[in-house]
Amino acid sequence: MVGRNKRMRDLSALQMTASTSRVLNLNHTYKNFGHEDEYKDNPLFQCERLNQALIIKHMVRADERDFFFKGQQTVTKVAIPLSRENLRLGAFSFFFEQQNFEEAFSQAIGSDVTAEVRERDRLVLAELARLPSFDPYLLRERLRLVGLEPSARYFDISELDAAKVEAYVVKEISWLVERAYKIDGPEAKHVSNKLARLIMRNERSASLNPLRETLRLDEHTYDQGMFGWKGVLYYKWQYHDLQKRLDTQLGRMMNTRFAHAHAEDQRQLDLARRSIIKTVKERYKRVAKRLMEYDHSFERFSEASDVSAFRGFILRAPELFSAIGDNLAAVQHIASLWAFRQPDHLPDRIEVDDAYDIFRDFAAALGGRDASLGDSGA
Repeated sequence: MVGRNKRMRDLSALQMTASTSRVLNLNHTYKNFGHEDEYKDNPLFQCERLNQALIIKHMVRADERDFFFKGQQTVTKVAIPLSRENLRLGAFSFFFEQQNFEEAFSQAIGSDVTAEVRERDRLVLAELARLPSFDPYLLRERLRLVGLEPSARYFDISELDAAKVEAYVVKEISWLVERAYKIDGPEAKHVSNKLARLIMRNERSASLNPLRETLRLDEHTYDQGMFGWKGVLYYKWQYHDLQKRLDTQLGRMMNTRFAHAHAEDQRQLDLARRSIIKTVKERYKRVAKRLMEYDHSFERFSEASDVSAFRGFILRAPELFSAIGDNLAAVQHIASLWAFRQPDHLPDRIEVDDAYDIFRDFAAALGGRDASLGDSGA
């Protein structure tokens, strides 16, 4: 088990890092954009402490299982820094899924927060906990689903990337729309795309009622199922986009030299990175397998033009979305954080202490603690 000092070092390693699919670094967002009016007027959390926290998708360790209900493997951790400037001083941490959450949440936000702010921020945290990852596009869409639109500064996604994702997802959704509305003729593509974009943006429109009625779903099940489907499509797009970058970063990790490493450090760190790279590739293959299952299902539905069969997929979509997201989030976190810590213009070289810290983080993100990573002798 990593000791308290090591935990503080692990947390401080994230201090200068922007958000990743596994870490929502609100402390970093505040430092960079806290002076802007648009940021101030549209906070993610209204409680200032929460709005400067680090929110982390955390893999439950064996010695932590008693804190949670049975069967939970990934939980949502909230770390509120004791100092905004120096995370080495520690943080007050709690988990959304822990058994005494209400008590811990009340202690974290303080007694000066109104009941209205408390309930609003609890809702936001609940929505974050629902997501398997903090990909900015999905995060923005999830919050829109419950009527929240925080500052764009919380979502690090360019308009160009957002447009690419939307175009990709709309193309797939259009198929269902054409069959549900029995659209054909020269205007079919225009009409189906228009309705698909309404679905894409979670618009509440009477013109979408026939689709929900065709699928025989109540509003809540329809909303969750369609969001899950859109999430699967987003991950499909992201999977292909990530492939080349992942290969590059894993290659650089394998070739990185450990500066000032004693023989034992070299041995431990080399074992750790080989284990990490192997596990990343295994997790990536799991994503590929799940996406192939989706493609095969979609092909069957498409060939049979059977919208009622698609209803079954929509009901399963939230579960598929979560399974794919758990794996892809861990892989993406590693690719993004390694690229941040080891920029292309710098040599592939890392100090021993930094290597221990980052490999521990990677091992935790992948679902365990690498036994080869004891404290460094430095």
